[in-house]
Amino acid sequence: MFTVPTAVRKLLILSSLPVLIVVVVVVVVVVVVVVVVVVVAAAAAAVVVVVVVVVVAVVVVVVVIVVVVVVVAAVVVFPACGRRFQSPIDIRSSSIRYRPMAGVSIFPSDLKARVQLENLGATVGLTPKGRDILFRGGNLPGTFRLHNIHFHWSNRDRAGSEHKLEGRGFSVEMHIVTHNTKYKNMMQAAGKRDGIHVFLVWLQRAARPNAGLGFVFNEIRRVRTPGAQTNGGLINIASLLPPPTVPYFRYQGSLTTPPCTGNVQFTVFSVPLSISGRQLAQFRLVNLRTATDPYLMTNSRPVQPLDNRIILTNSPYYR
Repeated sequence: MFTVPTAVRKLLILSSLPVLIVVVVVVVVVVVVVVVVVVVAAAAAAVVVVVVVVVVAVVVVVVVIVVVVVVVAAVVVFPACGRRFQSPIDIRSSSIRYRPMAGVSIFPSDLKARVQLENLGATVGLTPKGRDILFRGGNLPGTFRLHNIHFHWSNRDRAGSEHKLEGRGFSVEMHIVTHNTKYKNMMQAAGKRDGIHVFLVWLQRAARPNAGLGFVFNEIRRVRTPGAQTNGGLINIASLLPPPTVPYFRYQGSLTTPPCTGNVQFTVFSVPLSISGRQLAQFRLVNLRTATDPYLMTNSRPVQPLDNRIILTNSPYYR
């Protein structure tokens, strides 16, 4: 089976195609400037300067070639990552439209689900290992089954989240990934307009710890190295969401990691939950080692263009 180079995967996660194009253009401009300097130095018969500049020019040209090759590989291997309507986005009031939408319900609401905590290399994830957890209501196009829960963070308190609200970031972003029960699994649901739904919860550093994620922080020290996992524990999924009265935003986007599959619907709860400084430090102690970066400090993709998308909300504030 063909294996995508980790460098390409990381590039797609941490960048977007427009950003890469800008990088290439900047480097090309630098090469042109270097060439001009070489010509001027040669005209002045400054031999030492010519040699130094030529060496620098060769290095820069090699860098350009590498960047171009990686960009082409990224576009060929994961073309969706360079397309329109990608996630994450910056949620701005100018693109928000009010629509009455009911609250989201979880069934069974009082069940403590058995989950397995695992270091997936680029994030820490929770995978259900028992009875199905279902999401209904909230104007969802069907009933959705919990697939996994994972987190995005960084070493800065307001730069860990992938999505932003009016330009503001948060400490951590939690993705509760689900798929429509009309499809057998995530693979079948991928790409379908009603297939995948991500419930997004922001966590902001505060004095009060997050009680709902108690299991995660009790066990996270056991999964600090990539591939490590726990035997499992119990967690109340409903406790991970804000109260039912909290308004939310909804829009159509994509997975934020390769293959950047489109037609993913997001429900973004407008009010962040708390996470204590001590809990946040536990995330930052997790080794997110990859083949190209043994000390990966952030696993958040930058904000992508909105591409004229409309963001719906049930918040009366936007009526």
